[in-house]
Amino acid sequence: MSIISIILVKQNYNKDKNTTKDKLESSENILECPEKNIVGLLNHDYVCYFNSIIQALYYQPNFIDKLFSYSSNEHQICIILLKDIFTQMSEGKIVDTSKYLKRIIAVTQWRKIFEIGKYQDASRCLYIIFDQIEKEIIHTLSLKYREIVDITKIQSNNFISDFFRLELTCSSYCSYSKETKTYKTNPYFLCLFLDKSVQESINKYFSIHKSVCENHLDESELHCEINRKEISVYSSNIIIKHSLFPPTTDVLINNKIIIQNFEYIFTACIFHVESVHYYTVVVSETSIYELNDIKVKKLNIQSIEDLESKDIPYFLFYRRLN
Repeated sequence: MSIISIILVKQNYNKDKNTTKDKLESSENILECPEKNIVGLLNHDYVCYFNSIIQALYYQPNFIDKLFSYSSNEHQICIILLKDIFTQMSEGKIVDTSKYLKRIIAVTQWRKIFEIGKYQDASRCLYIIFDQIEKEIIHTLSLKYREIVDITKIQSNNFISDFFRLELTCSSYCSYSKETKTYKTNPYFLCLFLDKSVQESINKYFSIHKSVCENHLDESELHCEINRKEISVYSSNIIIKHSLFPPTTDVLINNKIIIQNFEYIFTACIFHVESVHYYTVVVSETSIYELNDIKVKKLNIQSIEDLESKDIPYFLFYRRLN
């Protein structure tokens, strides 16, 4: 007997709040949550990695608002398809996402090497989606502003960049030559090894550390260099990617984190299961849900910090508060 899970959500303020519940509540019919339809997604062709991404993005309200307020044209296929998926989800419909993913991949440069129906890394899939959205936006803006020299006028309309791209500055100071080398990157994800807690891992990542400088003539002239990383341009959301080496599972997911005086609040996490599977845990208003393809579970916890999971937190989504 097949189970169809459509989770239609409306809050019932008169419900008895004293009802005892298990640590993990599960429902395959109706869950209560204010103002938002929560639905599972079909997993045809082994697209759990795509489903987990869609669920995580669905719970980034500023991204969703901007996506739907953006006036897309017929050539912006990825943007159109994402709007269609999210519209159906908001209507409480279960979506066969594999059909959409095939159409998205077909318009990207990855179409010859990204095989749907086989295991794919969620990291690659998320990068492809962001990259394609950016290309569709910039291509249209480049045509519209082709006579404008100032590139910032194009970039200011790129909501993917505003929401997710960071400018990361890395510098190394050589104690021997007294020279500082600096380079910048613009990643979608802040990639770091997660250990003990997200906040501790962030603090360690941005701490100043010393290493042996590679620019020496022989062992008698060994000297150190001082390395520093900092975010020079912030996005309104931040995605932290677990480097997975080694693949730690016992990580405290902080509800709030601070990065260089900016405070962020947790919105979603994509978990990686060692048996090659992905699912998502999200915050919706005051409730926390586990979205695992077609299955939806309401977690009986007050904070993401209360979550006890044996799986790997692969991607963590946070929204900036200040």
